[in-house]
Amino acid sequence: MYAFATVGISLIIKELMHQYASKQGKKVESSTYMSRARNRSYAYSSLLALVGIAGSLTGKYVNMPALYYLDPCASLVISLLVLRMSYRAAMEIIPKPVIQMEQEDSTELIAAVQNVNGVITVDSLKAFEQGHYVSVDIEVSVNPSVSVWEGHEIAKRVKRQLMKRFHHVSEVTVLVHPYDVGYPYKNTELEHGDYPSVIH
Repeated sequence: MYAFATVGISLIIKELMHQYASKQGKKVESSTYMSRARNRSYAYSSLLALVGIAGSLTGKYVNMPALYYLDPCASLVISLLVLRMSYRAAMEIIPKPVIQMEQEDSTELIAAVQNVNGVITVDSLKAFEQGHYVSVDIEVSVNPSVSVWEGHEIAKRVKRQLMKRFHHVSEVTVLVHPYDVGYPYKNTELEHGDYPSVIH
């Protein structure tokens, strides 16, 4: 009974921690946080342990020795889960080759960024493939008259747009520059107040 209560309490605490991690991941928009939050292996192992212990206790109370085997069977399955988790962790540690995507493959990413309110131009975009995931380094130009806060908001919109639309994009780094009207159009007649609207 002590073991059953301990596993039950542990499962409740871990579930609360999972809910907290999920909220934090959504708040800071961290793919690493979210991937950890999506890992529910602890729930499977704890539930298996509960089933095994409950089966053994039931076998004791109803005098059915065959139910005693539920506990070692649950332990065996949990061991297999641990081996699987260890293998996946080892595969994540092993460095994967980083390959820069071709310009043609980045066209959809650039188009998605250009649809973000506040982005005037996409100065550069580099996408790198690492295994099944893609990291993106992007530089965008915004109205030079906006505040620093507005520039950060635009960068957050760009990151949110890419990670929401392209699920294989795991990391996005955004650099925000003031739009230079002299490049590439060399239009010196455009005043600051004539720049496209950026935040609304």
